[in-house]
Amino acid sequence: MNINLIQNNKSPLVSIVIPAYNAELYLEACLESVSLQTYHNFEVNIIDDGSTDRTKKIAMEYSSKDKRFHYFYQKNQGLSESRNHGIRVSHGKYLLFLDSDDLLNKKCLNTVTEQIELYKADICVFGTEIHWIEDNYKIVKCCPTRFGTGNPQLAIIIEELLKSGLFNYAWNKLYKKEKLTGVKFKKGSEPAEDFIFNCEYFSKCSSLLLIEDVLYSYIKHGSDSLVEKYFPNLEKVYEEKKIAWTNLVKKLEFSADKAQYLELEREFYEKESFALNLLKSKTADQERLDKIKKYVLNTDCKDKYNSIQNLGLYEKIFKLLCNFNSPRLMLLSYKIMAFLKLRFNIIHRKIRKLNNLYLAKK
Repeated sequence: MNINLIQNNKSPLVSIVIPAYNAELYLEACLESVSLQTYHNFEVNIIDDGSTDRTKKIAMEYSSKDKRFHYFYQKNQGLSESRNHGIRVSHGKYLLFLDSDDLLNKKCLNTVTEQIELYKADICVFGTEIHWIEDNYKIVKCCPTRFGTGNPQLAIIIEELLKSGLFNYAWNKLYKKEKLTGVKFKKGSEPAEDFIFNCEYFSKCSSLLLIEDVLYSYIKHGSDSLVEKYFPNLEKVYEEKKIAWTNLVKKLEFSADKAQYLELEREFYEKESFALNLLKSKTADQERLDKIKKYVLNTDCKDKYNSIQNLGLYEKIFKLLCNFNSPRLMLLSYKIMAFLKLRFNIIHRKIRKLNNLYLAKK
């Protein structure tokens, strides 16, 4: 493929990075959604992270029939290093991340490329639908179209992204490749790798485009991963996340009141996630209690988070537990909820569905 010729076309080259690990069940549908794009000047870099199934075979089949698709193999290193590999081998003016089990709307590349070129923005953020396959329902996350340059406009737009939940992801954005110099995903920062990456990238932006078009389908095949998976280094990860967020807040020059509220909100959700994560550890209850005292109820939490609004059912329960300020009550409550989830999984899934649909309307 002649990269120079492609870059000289009127339509700029877009690089799509697809990390894939044992993705044989979903990869073909993912690649087909790219192949059907109405925008044709793109390259696809599939990063095989040491798969042992048919991932390589599926990727090679696409690369053999369409020269825009490229296959790269690496020993298993995780999602962050797979994406970093994809960034290194990409040649496009713009870059988009796509998970191997997700789908692109056929007009995705055409819409985002046209808009980012029109506004000459450093990044384009677009809407997404989240599809729970197991329970057969979808919710949509999007914001009204808006363009901003400099402060305070960037701060206003980023606050809107935080409220909508669109800030946290790497896959609902079109990044400018030249701005990615010095920015990379940090290995071992799961589950906050996207958030930290975006904080660093947005810190380098002077203009931001937000479009309301829903162009990405994020597919959830089973239970919520944060509820099921244990992250042993969450204290360290959240400290890195706090540093990245603090640096972005300083750059955006939020007002003191706004910065304080956003920090309180970030702290609240991280503490809730930390409490849930503790429940999945195999440590003794006393060690769990000690960590709740140290990281969750390390200050007087009574009434501390009352100003945080638009909470779902589980967040409201966590806020109530914070108001009681009792480590033992918090641990016991989460153990009871975990038991009920396992014992009455169908009911739990219905509650989760209602909760997600309720939050989507906020």
